[in-house]
Amino acid sequence: NATYLARELSKMGIDLVSIAVLPDDIQTIAKYVRENHKKVKYFFVSGGIGGTHDDVTRPAIAKAVGKRLIMHHEFFIILKNFYKHRLNAARKRMAMIPEGAKLIIPRKYPQAPGFQVGNIYVFAGIPELMRDMFATVKETIKKIPSYQSVVPTKHREGDFADALTKIARGNPNVQIGSYPFFWKKQLGGRIVVKSKNRASLLQASRAVRKLLKSLN
Repeated sequence: NATYLARELSKMGIDLVSIAVLPDDIQTIAKYVRENHKKVKYFFVSGGIGGTHDDVTRPAIAKAVGKRLIMHHEFFIILKNFYKHRLNAARKRMAMIPEGAKLIIPRKYPQAPGFQVGNIYVFAGIPELMRDMFATVKETIKKIPSYQSVVPTKHREGDFADALTKIARGNPNVQIGSYPFFWKKQLGGRIVVKSKNRASLLQASRAVRKLLKSLN
């Protein structure tokens, strides 16, 4: 789920700040969310919204934002219509979400909503469900123009590391990453240049290519 979200957000020009894997503990989750969700524009949570004893994300999010956990009427009706006579106490618990939360209703599986509280988006942990939920909210998230250039190289990082550092420092509006690889007994790498500004990207990319050419 984290890999999928990182890839999709990158396509939208949204930078990934961090990924955290937390235990099924209300206090731990609530503390992390409370301390971090206001630092970013979008905060995504995946997993722990079912009806078993270890599904603690719902009460944890409620605690993090200082809201009561209440039975969401629309959510309850969705569950009732889907499960009918099979709607037991465990399934009813899934409709207990933070007061004021909005439902995230997936298109393929509308019987299993997630929810949103402010900038916190809470998705299911099952990958297919999570992707369906993200597709629903994706339309509401503003895309940011982003540009990228990939420069391949056969040189080792140690050959250009210092010079690449100078280029990075000289282009503060650009992100430059070096990614070495070993393939079929051959060393190589990719230098990835990213920027929200096209002119800045072109300038940095030219500098990187000039650097690598000088090593030949």
